[in-house]
Amino acid sequence: MSAPKKNKKTPLKFIEYVFIRIFYFCLSIIPFRIRAFLTEKLGLLLYYLVSSYRKKVLDNLSYAFPEKPHEWKIKTAKQNFRNLGRFLSEFVQLKYLSNSFYKKWLVVDEEAIKNEIKDGCIAILGHLGNWEWYGAYTASFWPDKVYTLAKRQSNYWADKFIDKIRQVQGLKIIYTNESPVKIMRKARAKKVLAFIADQDASRKGIYVKFMGQPAATFMGPAIFARTADLPVCFFWSYHDEKKRLVLKSEKVKMPNIDKEKDPHKWEIEFTKNWVRLLEEKAKENPQDYFWVHSRWKTKPFPEDVVYE
Repeated sequence: MSAPKKNKKTPLKFIEYVFIRIFYFCLSIIPFRIRAFLTEKLGLLLYYLVSSYRKKVLDNLSYAFPEKPHEWKIKTAKQNFRNLGRFLSEFVQLKYLSNSFYKKWLVVDEEAIKNEIKDGCIAILGHLGNWEWYGAYTASFWPDKVYTLAKRQSNYWADKFIDKIRQVQGLKIIYTNESPVKIMRKARAKKVLAFIADQDASRKGIYVKFMGQPAATFMGPAIFARTADLPVCFFWSYHDEKKRLVLKSEKVKMPNIDKEKDPHKWEIEFTKNWVRLLEEKAKENPQDYFWVHSRWKTKPFPEDVVYE
C-alpha cells in the first residue's frame, strides 16, 4: 500500500481552490442545457488553444486506431474535447441530480442495474462516458451501499469540496491509500465497490495490451474479485445522438482456473478479461473515452512480460 498522498495547504493552492469555487458557482447558476452547450464550446476551444492536450489526444488515437485516416482522428479528437466540456457540466450537475433530471438525460435499464448490484458487487469502470453519474445514480436508490475507490487531490480544500459534492447523492468514498482491510470489510458487508481501474499503474501493476499497446495495469480489482466472493461487473456509459448519457453493464468473464491453486494466474487472466471489455467498448464509442490521460505513460522494460 502506497504512502498517503499529502493534501497541500499553500497560499497558491488556496488561490487555486478559490478560483475553482468561483468557476463552479458561475456554472451552477446556468441551466443545464445552456451550460452543457457552453462547456462543449469551451472544450472545443481548448482543442485549438492547448497544443499539448491536442497532441496527446491525437497521439493516443493513433496508438489505438493506427488504421484510421488522419481526418477521422481529427474529427474524433474534436468531439472528444466537446465531450470533455460536457463532462464538466455533468460534474457540476452532480449536486443537483434528481429523478426528473434522470428521466430527461439518462438512458438506463434500472431493473438490470438493480439486479447486478443488489447482493453487492465489484464494479469495474474505465474512463468511458461519465463514471461520476454512474455512482450517483446507483447510490440514489441504495444510499450507503455504493463506495468508490478514489485518489486524493493534491489540493486539500479542493479535495474536501469534491468529496462533499460526491456525497450529496449518497456516494461514499474510500481513498486508495486507506487500509485494504477497510475495503474488504465493505465487500463482506455486500456493498458495491467501484474501481476506476484504467489509470497508469506505473511499475506497480502488470502490462496488458490495451488498444494494441502495453499498458501498466493495476491488479487491485483482480485481487478483490478473487478474495471478496462478490459478482463482478464492468460498467460503462456513452452519449447518444440526443446527448443523453446511456448507462450499460456486463458481467466480467471469470477465468477457468483454480484460484486457490494458482491465484496469480487467475488474477492475470481476470485482468485481461476486463481490459478486453474496456477496449471493446472504447472502440465502439471512441469519442467518449478519456484520451487526454496518459494511459501508456509507463513503458515496459525488455525483461517485463506483456500480456495480450
